[in-house]
Amino acid sequence: MIVNYDNIKNGTNDIAKYLNLNPSKTIFLHSTSFNEADADNIRRKALNKGRMLYAEILSYTTNLSNGSKSAISYFNNDLLNLMDEMKVIDKSNIIKVINEAKIDYPYNSVSTMLNKKVKEDDGFRKLLEGFTIVSSYLSKEDEETARLINGSLLMDRKVQENFNSKYYFREISEKYGFAIPTGVTIKGLDEFNNKLNKLKSLSPTSNNLWIKLESQSSGTGNLKIENYYDTSVEEIKNKIYDIAKPIFDDNYINSEMALIAEVDINLDNYIEVANIGVEAVISENKVTILGGVEQDTNNGTYVGSKICDNTYKYLDFAQNIAKDAFVAVSKEGYRGFMTIDVLVTQNTETGELKGYNIDPNARFSAGTMLLKNVQTSEVYHNKKMYGISYAIGIPRKQDDLIKEIKECLGDCSYNYNGDYTGIIPALVNDLDPINNDLYYLKCVVVDQSYKLAKEKFEQFKMKFRDM
Repeated sequence: MIVNYDNIKNGTNDIAKYLNLNPSKTIFLHSTSFNEADADNIRRKALNKGRMLYAEILSYTTNLSNGSKSAISYFNNDLLNLMDEMKVIDKSNIIKVINEAKIDYPYNSVSTMLNKKVKEDDGFRKLLEGFTIVSSYLSKEDEETARLINGSLLMDRKVQENFNSKYYFREISEKYGFAIPTGVTIKGLDEFNNKLNKLKSLSPTSNNLWIKLESQSSGTGNLKIENYYDTSVEEIKNKIYDIAKPIFDDNYINSEMALIAEVDINLDNYIEVANIGVEAVISENKVTILGGVEQDTNNGTYVGSKICDNTYKYLDFAQNIAKDAFVAVSKEGYRGFMTIDVLVTQNTETGELKGYNIDPNARFSAGTMLLKNVQTSEVYHNKKMYGISYAIGIPRKQDDLIKEIKECLGDCSYNYNGDYTGIIPALVNDLDPINNDLYYLKCVVVDQSYKLAKEKFEQFKMKFRDM
């Protein structure tokens, strides 16, 4: 197996090349969850249906002309134009698949809309003739679309389903021996007692426990049990049930629901020093490792990403830990983009490092937008660059939210000085306030130091507060 190290300075174009595809005949769909109509497999049902998550693909769509295509459903045309002006993307590569029907905001499936447009519009279908469809959540609709355009899917839909599963990831770790925290797989709460006893025998000194549902993202399916030796098994099971019941029925929860239980890795004088999402493209005979983005989490829930001195300090070590896992999933048949979250710990007495592959994300992650734009800037500056990616709630003071954002950006706008640094408003919800009339805005900030990136973002937020 060949393992290379490269970058995605040209976004989806580079990803297509690493997959041995022709970029100009490749279309990328983005989703981290999908409609019930797509969810023909109960294992893939998601707790979280994030707002406007489809739009993340804009931030790593290629900025090369005649490049790979990215499909989007709902979009803000002014944001699209702004990102094109910033040279983040070339908007000619964006394929808009929305129809004129009422938008079922915010959970439109790009697969559904693409399929509908291909069936209704002969000209559009011919435009996509012979394309390869790349998506992290391939559906039956994608299979039909591929047939209609005489194209193909990157991989078999049924095979792909396994690779966002934390349960399956732990199973193949036992087969290939890559590093993971001590833990057990569990099928249904009926066998929870026995499996928990097994875990206690494997790690008798651990005090804290993580319970994770099979295929949840951004920490929504995680449950931390502190001092679990002193917590009754029934109490733990009730907490798991409360998390699972919004999406699964009781029979499935008790007899079939896949989950894992892992001990907390902060033990025996080891403390966490970094949580790095290592990103890679996996093809048939090659793994291309792209770099990594440090995750900011709050009790297991994702809150943002950063590339700072700490990230670079532990990146090589994290990539080396993830490498064996990437090779393993390639051998198991996965093709596509993957991020593996790696926890790096250090012995407080000896300084020794240990690393653990804790979560597979067989998809573009929330950190991909930051990684792509930092790497674009690094090519321009020919040195390491830094950045952050965080979401904020912003008030809508006028009818034109993008105009309001541009006013607050000022000369902090990305590429304002032609140097590929600054703030990118990468994802915006301009339809539905999240709470208290605040609208969701996710930004990427790139600069020559982590300090400068943070300062620009704080200035930007202050301008909204002062409006």
